[in-house]
Amino acid sequence: MESLSLSAMAEPIGRAGEFLKQLSMPRVIASVTETYGGNPEATSRVDSLWDGISKYIRHPSGQMHRLHLQPAEANQFLEQYLDIVDFRFPRLPLAKVKSGLDAITSEDESAYSTILQKDPALIFMAYMVMAIVPLVSDKYPISQGSFVSIQLLGKCLKVLDRVFRQEDGVDIIQCLQLLVVFSIHCSAAGSSWHLIGFAINKCISLGYHTETSPSNSAISLGEREQRRWAFWSCFLLDRLICAALGRPFAIQNECVTVALPGEGSAASSCLEPKDVYHIHLFRYARLLSSIITSSPVERFDGALSRILQWRMATPPNIGAPTREPYLYQTSLYHTLILRTGIHEVLRGYKISEAEDGVTTVTHERARLRTTTSENSTRVPEEDMILDIKLFDICSAVALSLDRNRMTGRHYLSHLTGYSAFSMGLATIYHELVRRRGALDPSRGRSIENGGEILDLLTGTPSGWSLVGEDPMKRSLKASEILNMASSKLEIVARQFPRMHEYKQTLDTIRSVVFSGHTSMIADTENLKRAVTDINPTHLRHLGLVIWHCHVVGRQ
Repeated sequence: MESLSLSAMAEPIGRAGEFLKQLSMPRVIASVTETYGGNPEATSRVDSLWDGISKYIRHPSGQMHRLHLQPAEANQFLEQYLDIVDFRFPRLPLAKVKSGLDAITSEDESAYSTILQKDPALIFMAYMVMAIVPLVSDKYPISQGSFVSIQLLGKCLKVLDRVFRQEDGVDIIQCLQLLVVFSIHCSAAGSSWHLIGFAINKCISLGYHTETSPSNSAISLGEREQRRWAFWSCFLLDRLICAALGRPFAIQNECVTVALPGEGSAASSCLEPKDVYHIHLFRYARLLSSIITSSPVERFDGALSRILQWRMATPPNIGAPTREPYLYQTSLYHTLILRTGIHEVLRGYKISEAEDGVTTVTHERARLRTTTSENSTRVPEEDMILDIKLFDICSAVALSLDRNRMTGRHYLSHLTGYSAFSMGLATIYHELVRRRGALDPSRGRSIENGGEILDLLTGTPSGWSLVGEDPMKRSLKASEILNMASSKLEIVARQFPRMHEYKQTLDTIRSVVFSGHTSMIADTENLKRAVTDINPTHLRHLGLVIWHCHVVGRQ
């Protein structure tokens, strides 16, 4: 699977007859979902037992029988999905899901059979919504929630075969989007990166990435809007997943010409507040990819200016209906500033990783030590972390990860795991540099105005602050951030064991860097081994910079 090119993942409508049945899209997707998703960075099988279980839950004898469920209970699943999930990811095709739920809960068996035969996508979407909810809701015990979700996944994948045989277009894209959302929260669905690659390439084969001419009377305004929503929803998932994993995007920004939903049409006047928030997420996805792919790496000031422009254009928080979407986009805002801050840190270093395992890290900025007005010395790294307010950025990310909806969760997505790991590494780097000299925490720019974040993120620890404070209290604050990073990684590891490895990596780096031991060789070797196993390039390089600073600091 790792050698399968993205260009080979689409199944053009006009060439469908050229493809062998054994290589059809549903069969390829089924193969991906049978792999082990516990490590989002790899596509592999664990052992024969996993193979047997994964095949069984997809092909048990009773899989085509409908799930017997009361309408009230089914509606609770839908309400929880809309409340917890819908504002984070692609907009749910609500009418279709309701139709699927009605068929599943109907007392008339023929009603279910009719929908399954004519519109299997509706059944798939309804089952998938019910499969996702136990992974994001705390109303289920940990073991029960995972069991329910995996069993429902089996029913979904059996129906998916019918979807690909009978339908084409928006319905298939929406089914794949829900499967991707599931895979972000549960390893049983396989590689989220491969799945979103299939979805994007299906969009490309259908031409959804290009704008349809308004003069084309064969396509109604409503259908054109549906295609826009379908593509941009895949685009958002692709950017979130690939940015976290450090993987290449399935499609580049310059290849996308389709307008955002509502642009240049009467549909813009019909947008609800939640739709406006979704569209703003699509703008975030464009911004995220442009910053990550900029070459040479964009300077922090320029990237921050663009991020602030996006933030200022965020739809207003008008109360309960928009509070959670607003806080979620606040979290994305902080995470992107952190990613930009990490890029700024790495911009000052030259890192060479040879195939023979020899790694060299050199600092590219001026090595002359500067003298402050207090007659203390400061190395260039210290000026940089003060100028970009690196610690305040990490504090803001920690606040977002500790907001009400993110605490007490049984499961968290692997996207949250990578954010927590990034925050932890950046905090360690800041503390390592800080301990090499006396920093004035009041210097540098502020990333928030008037304590806005403290007012918004209610229910978070009262001790958090985004402003400069007594340096003696910084170590405790840093330890709180690092403890939070470890705890979030531990929760994510319940579904993605790779995150447990990253928790161990973070703990190892933390213990070596802050141990105070004088034994240098053993410590530095342990530290280097820990960071070289990190897969996303920007995080591995940040780990190598930490290793470099640790070695230099001991000399």
